[in-house]
Amino acid sequence: MFSGNVDHVLCAANHIQIMPVVDACVDFLRSHLELSNCLEILNAAELFTLNDLSNYVYKFISKNFQEFSMTKEFFKLTTNQLVTLLDLNFPVNCTECEVLSVVVGWIVHHHGYRLPSAGKWLQKVQLSNLKWQDIEQISNFGDLEKLTLGESTDCVIVGLKDQVQSQTCKIVPGLINLRGYEETMVICGGFRPGQGMTNAVQCYNKSKGTMKTLTRVPHVEQCNFGMAVMNNKLYVVGGCYNDDQMQEFAHGFGFCYDPMKNTWHNIAPMTNERCRFYLGSVGNKFYAIGGDPSASMETGDFAHCECYDLDTRRWQVVAPLPGNRMEHAGTTMADSIYISGGLQDQEGPVFDSFYKYETRTNTWVALRSLLTPRADHGMFSYEGKIYVIGGWYEDELTQQRVMASTVDCFDPVKGQWEVIGTIDSPRLYATYSVLKNQVIVIGGWLNGNCQRKCSAVEMFDLDTLTWSKVDKSADRGKSGGQEMWEHASCSIYLPVCTFDD
Repeated sequence: MFSGNVDHVLCAANHIQIMPVVDACVDFLRSHLELSNCLEILNAAELFTLNDLSNYVYKFISKNFQEFSMTKEFFKLTTNQLVTLLDLNFPVNCTECEVLSVVVGWIVHHHGYRLPSAGKWLQKVQLSNLKWQDIEQISNFGDLEKLTLGESTDCVIVGLKDQVQSQTCKIVPGLINLRGYEETMVICGGFRPGQGMTNAVQCYNKSKGTMKTLTRVPHVEQCNFGMAVMNNKLYVVGGCYNDDQMQEFAHGFGFCYDPMKNTWHNIAPMTNERCRFYLGSVGNKFYAIGGDPSASMETGDFAHCECYDLDTRRWQVVAPLPGNRMEHAGTTMADSIYISGGLQDQEGPVFDSFYKYETRTNTWVALRSLLTPRADHGMFSYEGKIYVIGGWYEDELTQQRVMASTVDCFDPVKGQWEVIGTIDSPRLYATYSVLKNQVIVIGGWLNGNCQRKCSAVEMFDLDTLTWSKVDKSADRGKSGGQEMWEHASCSIYLPVCTFDD
């Protein structure tokens, strides 16, 4: 039974609907939830239709799935509870092969080997997260064989091996299991109408075309920082902020966000304070390339670069990039980093240079120049090719700013650039990030006009080379749409429950 007499109080309060007392009982049960009583609390939550408490318990079981599966309580789960647990798709603390092994154990414990509908449970295992060679190594693989080779004609059981082998198992560094996770876009910092500079981190729900605040960077409001993902953790490093006199200051502090734990921690500050730079990850290191230097940085015809080692938790200086620059773009592919464009200062010319940094040899190699000089643009890699999009350059005759309207692609094998598309409505200070096979364009000023903020999210399909748009302007009165600028964005895997209302 529960601690004290809370079960009797909950029963009575729920019966006569004294909701403050019910809420107090629920809070008490949450605070005393542990493996030894979680099933008992779950049964009570379902008995009294306390859905929030029920979901809370299912999340707790999922977070401790491996430990819970080794207790006697696990085998007391009812059929509906096991199916619900797997259907809710919460992150678990074990591999999907271990989930499969646990489900097989539950089936055999309750029904033996001749259950015609065993596939009802086996189909709840996420086959896309499995490799057959790993399945063969589970401790009760013999039980699984008896289920799949028995008299059952259930197609899910008979075709289990074929289904697993037909899937491509996706591996995401930092995650032991993709169950309960979804790749999504996160948007951090920058400026919002009516809010000014903000440290909010939002996640973009592509299916609904809406944004939800996820967390906040634990630092002063800032912009023009570097952002990268390593081992499915979000790193926000450097940037700049304004003092009371609106004077801009760069800093070198870094912060790391763990979406599974929903927590932040500090990392060592960079050796140089910088903003408007590129931060990219390769292996277990990430690299800070160039940027607008602080007063403490020595300037010259080169850009300061450094890398952070996740193992040593230290920054160290690496080979400088030829040509000091800021507002450049970068991306990574295999063991290399690519840097394009940028400008030396606000009054200087926009570069069309394109460089490759080979991390293994700590050397920079000049590649064929961009088709168009670009600053404040986006660059990314997709299926072995490099793409640049957006940004601006100066017209040589008029010295006026011109928005770059083409999407250009670089083939590293051929060493050549080609135009593959155009942008109908170029933006200034927007972000361009890849989510699966699409470039997601968020925020910015339309055509460089500081009076025309853009709330529509546009998507460029890299397979079909076509554009689509999600216009949220109708939601401005409620949520401000997606109007933002000088922010950062990237893709990361977040728990699916993050998007729950």
